[in-house]
Amino acid sequence: MMEEVKNKLLNIEQLAPLPTLMKKILDLTEDPDVSVKEIAEEIKKDQALTAKILKIVNSAYYGFYREIGNVDHAIVVLGIDEVVNISHAVCLMQYQLEDVGSYFSIRKFWIHTIGTAYIARALSKYVPGMLTKDAFVIGLLHDFGKAVLNQHFHSLFSTVVSISMSSGRHICEVCREEAGFDHAEVGALVAEHWNMPIQLVEAVKLHHTPEKSNSGSNSVHIAHLANVLCHRYRIGASGNPVIDEPSKVSLKALGIEDQDINELWKSLDIDPERIEALV
Repeated sequence: MMEEVKNKLLNIEQLAPLPTLMKKILDLTEDPDVSVKEIAEEIKKDQALTAKILKIVNSAYYGFYREIGNVDHAIVVLGIDEVVNISHAVCLMQYQLEDVGSYFSIRKFWIHTIGTAYIARALSKYVPGMLTKDAFVIGLLHDFGKAVLNQHFHSLFSTVVSISMSSGRHICEVCREEAGFDHAEVGALVAEHWNMPIQLVEAVKLHHTPEKSNSGSNSVHIAHLANVLCHRYRIGASGNPVIDEPSKVSLKALGIEDQDINELWKSLDIDPERIEALV
């Protein structure tokens, strides 16, 4: 199994491709001159994505007095950034993953993933110059290595999750013992293959070990703290029974080392109900 995994990782192009629509939306939003209409037209090309957005905007959570019937109206109601965020999340959720017994629920995994994205976006206010949309993608992709392992190396992933959950040991520690690498390294390889910015690749790779970062980028610290807070306040579940302690390095980098963690959480104004409504 270990040799098979290594061989596949050496041929990273065989692994999960970046969803075509997600890439197009990412490229469009990088263009400062792009219009809302252009983004809306791209989203409307995908019927499943359009249906999901309309389902969310018409959910009881938003409580609009009349039904929103098209993407253009949804953008007016939710705002373009929110619709783009939902689009990215829905694109990633198209991957066909499997539950691992009672230890790993796909729905809870996606809730954790999306929760981390929204928390990362909220934390970005502590990083001057960081765009909220970039922080959202950092959070959204932080655990994508688990999705790759689940999809392409399901037997190995099942073993790792089962050992980790039953023994109460950190999933990274168990994965390294079983395969010689962990999900963060796999996720970074995939992000690099997708030609993601180097800061995002590093954030994915080091979100459990931010003290190893020497790039000066705050992306790693955003990913780390968002993941920690998502676990701490039980938004979804990632298959890891161990909640990392907030890194002093990350807290200092964001200038919040003196903040009480519960007060920090309140200041982010995260609504778990809203996040669960997206899955």
